[in-house]
Amino acid sequence: MNKVFVVWSASLCLPLLAMFAGVATAQTNNGFIVERQEIRDFQELERYIEKTEGREESELDANRFLSLSEIHLTGITYMSDGLKVNGFLLQPKREGKFPAIIYNRGGGREFGSLTNRNASVQLGDLVPLVNAGYVVVASQYRGNGGSEGAEEYMGADINDVKNAALALQQVNAADTSRIGMYGWSRGGATSFVYLRKFGGIDAVAVGGPGVDFNQIAKDHPGIERSWTSYIPGYEEPRKQQLLKERSVIEWVDELPDAVPILIMHANDDKSARTRDALRLALELDRLERDYRLIVFDRGGHSLAVHRQEVYEQLIRWFDKHLKQT
Repeated sequence: MNKVFVVWSASLCLPLLAMFAGVATAQTNNGFIVERQEIRDFQELERYIEKTEGREESELDANRFLSLSEIHLTGITYMSDGLKVNGFLLQPKREGKFPAIIYNRGGGREFGSLTNRNASVQLGDLVPLVNAGYVVVASQYRGNGGSEGAEEYMGADINDVKNAALALQQVNAADTSRIGMYGWSRGGATSFVYLRKFGGIDAVAVGGPGVDFNQIAKDHPGIERSWTSYIPGYEEPRKQQLLKERSVIEWVDELPDAVPILIMHANDDKSARTRDALRLALELDRLERDYRLIVFDRGGHSLAVHRQEVYEQLIRWFDKHLKQT
């Protein structure tokens, strides 16, 4: 009868234990970056998107995209509640430690995802901030841009934003003692929900933010119907409560006292009405909070014709609150 001898030695088992511990860490630690891919040109970006999303060809518009020669752009995958979530990391092309900014994208599902024509502009819009001396991290959110999980529209995806912030701790160039947040449209509303839930942000800038989702539901019935697939449990009698939880106008006083807020809006914005931005400003004024409201003459929801001034206002705002100590 053959005998099998098992040799158990520290020299053998410790590397194995370390290997399995590393796998467990990667799969369970929120914010842990499990993959990075440096993107050096437009063709590499297209290939990266095709790989992460499983597409045969991307939808990027090369003519509208940023100059990748100006910055370091990295595609990242990080852990969030056990899900692998994709995003992008943008860094200056120079040595040093830089304040960090969390960018919250707009749109729902793949509309507004950082992989389509609209997102070509969104990523490009972040380049002036990077060149001004900021590290920027941008999440696709769960269920979007090749990320695992399902879209939740300011529900559990708020954790994806929090874990993107944790991922910054693994970026040598990021000074995580100074963190700003910037969001547009849904991303603006996401920023407010994040502030209420987690805090820990030193300055916020938003553009065309969703302020009152019960009012948006009345103004845009077609958009409201789509929320049944974006918001878990979105049906009567819970609809109004679920929308209140996403509407900063319902809980302005619960925002952290000391966080300065910049709001940019167009007076012809049909997606997020100017009247709601004014209501928010009045509430912030009543509470004696540090805020600034800029209403542009036309420009629509994206303020496309005012982008250069938007860049200038963003840089001025973040420089004031993240660099001047």
